[in-house]
Amino acid sequence: MVHDFNPRTLSYWVINKTGFEIGGPSPTTWGELGIYEAATNVDVTNFASTTLWEKKLIDNSPFIWKSRRKGTQYIRDAVNLNGITDNSYDFVFGSHALEHIANPIKALLEWLRILRSGGLILLILPFKAKTFDHNRAIVTIEHLLSDYRDQVDESDLSHLDEIVRLHDLTMDPPAVLVLGGIGYWVVLVLVGIGIGIGIGIGWYWYWYWYWVLVLGIGIGIGTGIGIGFGIGIGIGIGIGIGYWYWVLVLGIGIGIGTGIGIGIKYVKLNNLKSHI
Repeated sequence: MVHDFNPRTLSYWVINKTGFEIGGPSPTTWGELGIYEAATNVDVTNFASTTLWEKKLIDNSPFIWKSRRKGTQYIRDAVNLNGITDNSYDFVFGSHALEHIANPIKALLEWLRILRSGGLILLILPFKAKTFDHNRAIVTIEHLLSDYRDQVDESDLSHLDEIVRLHDLTMDPPAVLVLGGIGYWVVLVLVGIGIGIGIGIGWYWYWYWYWVLVLGIGIGIGTGIGIGFGIGIGIGIGIGIGYWYWVLVLGIGIGIGTGIGIGIKYVKLNNLKSHI
């Protein structure tokens, strides 16, 4: 086992080696850590051709990293790497993948099967206290062994009630939980109100068109968490100069701005496996 307290030096351990990634690619983790550049070849696998993070993957197609082929893209379940030969990789790695697998011991044994003697398994796993599952108890080794002996797979829903009941939505606002078709009201940031400055055309009592600077207030509607963007028409008062004296003019302008608002939206999740 390698204990590396500086994650950015992890790439040292895979220089000129061949790797196999579970659930990749992961540009914001392994990519930032230089794993793809350091290795000579990296093959990746996903459990389906369409996932939340990628679309229209093709089995046995090229895996492209930074405009060049780095390896092969496979469509395989993490617990059944069918067609991948034994002892064929120097390292196996995955970012936030193992904790989503119903039978982790079966997965680890499968990863060891394709790993050469003396190889490495590199895993990035969540810190429980900082996740939306922090209210749930840690699974015991005995439970994991029981799942392995019983050949539990992804169709197992024995923990569904616990997941729904203890899921901390305050740490996972986009999550949509549904059981038996019943949804939940979730507070999301939906409306952004922006105040911007625009140029308006003013009119004063000499019937002369005059340009003035006016404020425009815009309201933008979003569908998720974040900063709302608004474009709207606002009416403002401007001061203009008319022949040697000041006059009060009325102008109409367009303002563009950003802001944060709060809204409520009814949402529900049809695929628990994709989000939990």
